[in-house]
Amino acid sequence: MVHLPSETSDQPKVSPEAGEAQKKNSLAHKVVGRCGGLPLSILHLGYLFSGMKNVTYEELLKVLDHIDHNQTPWTEIMDFDVKDLPPHLRQFLSYFGLFPKDSETSARRLVALWVAKGLIKPSGIKQEPPDLVARKILEELISLNLVQVVERRPNGKEKTCSFPSALLDLWLRSNASFDQWLAYNTNEYDASSTLSRGSAEKFKMEEKKNVENQRVLNPRNQWTCLEMIPPSIGNLTNLQTLDVKHTYIGILPSSIWKLKKLRHLCMNQIYRSQIKHQPSGSSLQNLQTLRGAFVDKDSLLKDSLRRLTNLRKLALAFQLNLSQQIALAESFLKLNQLKALKLKSIDEMGRPQDLKATFLLGLENLSNLYLFGKLENTSINRLRQSLTDLTLSASGLLDDPMPELETLKKLECLSLYSGSYTGKSMSCSKGGFPQLHVMNLWMLEELEEWNVVEEAMSNCKKLEIRCCNSLNVPTGLGHLKTLSELKLKDMPVKFTAEIEETKEIIWGDIALSPAIIIDDHRQY
Repeated sequence: MVHLPSETSDQPKVSPEAGEAQKKNSLAHKVVGRCGGLPLSILHLGYLFSGMKNVTYEELLKVLDHIDHNQTPWTEIMDFDVKDLPPHLRQFLSYFGLFPKDSETSARRLVALWVAKGLIKPSGIKQEPPDLVARKILEELISLNLVQVVERRPNGKEKTCSFPSALLDLWLRSNASFDQWLAYNTNEYDASSTLSRGSAEKFKMEEKKNVENQRVLNPRNQWTCLEMIPPSIGNLTNLQTLDVKHTYIGILPSSIWKLKKLRHLCMNQIYRSQIKHQPSGSSLQNLQTLRGAFVDKDSLLKDSLRRLTNLRKLALAFQLNLSQQIALAESFLKLNQLKALKLKSIDEMGRPQDLKATFLLGLENLSNLYLFGKLENTSINRLRQSLTDLTLSASGLLDDPMPELETLKKLECLSLYSGSYTGKSMSCSKGGFPQLHVMNLWMLEELEEWNVVEEAMSNCKKLEIRCCNSLNVPTGLGHLKTLSELKLKDMPVKFTAEIEETKEIIWGDIALSPAIIIDDHRQY
């Protein structure tokens, strides 16, 4: 294994050693980039370095000099013919031509673009939601090794992906024309943006040709200077996706409620984003996703939520007392289609506050739940059996949550984040978590002991332990027979050293022991 240094660019002042580490890390990324995204090329370089404990900057520089990015030796060994690709996949793959070469693309955004373009055609008697169909197509492209997953979410789902530059060159050579429908205002420096960056003065709907046909409005490529959206946005009658997450926009005009076809609305939670009052007779009846909205005692949105009856995904932050939360919960119970819910109870400084979660049993279709805020210990007794993904953060639970959580028979991913549990020991019992695939334990500062008994977590594949500084090596790790990856991030040196020294003892009776990934940013 080659250990490359981690980035430390977030530190205002760095030591000479950290500065050298930054240089090497940056150069290592360039070396990998020169490989065109081809796994075999990257693997070959890794093999050359495999006998070296520490790779120097000079050695990386020599390698970079010897890799000529103008040479394409892989074209001789790669048989890439567009005709071999199923016809229904070609148009989706062409969409990567709209993004900068070697860039990471948000999987969520890519799916929204495909749907907005109308690439998803209804078929069959029981029609699946277009977003679900698009997600399956992305997974198919990944399974064909045409699209690479760059980053995954804590639950293992794709977060960002890319089309390897080597494949892109071949694709464009054999399929020269690709769809530019969404790129009405792109340029060679920012091919991923569907709206130019700049101030609100430049953002005038009436100056755009055919603007009423616009289906995706995403004024961001990282952060933008946009501070407001004019009321004329209500003229975009075909708009399906509005994403202002990475902008300075805090208030959306009331004309938003005119957008009958709007399906996805992503707002900026940092600026406590709100929507102005809902005009009589107006409703976002087709809205399926609402993210980043904020509700307080004066917010009008809390009274409008109950009318968004087609919502499937809701991410909401609020500053409300318990009685006001109960009133808000009544609106949630009207959302019968809701599958994913993220709630953050915060004060004026963004710190966690009490979170009333007794209403959760009433959400019959809920499968994905994220709760940030202080819970009563009995709250986890009221979780639905339909849950497949659960995240708890700042919950302040005093009693071991595992006896209750392991009874969730369909749970596939469990994440316990900072402050979710403040006790010193946890135990997973026999038969518990029968379908769990991913577990994340992050920043549980008080946790000292974790015991996994035989036949517990019998299907667990990935386990990540991060910043649990008081934790001893868990007993019973060897009982996780299906574990394929153990990631230790920013854990004490004593912990990681013990895992390395005893891994053959822990998993000695398993034919294929898990890959152990040690990622420590603190040592540089």
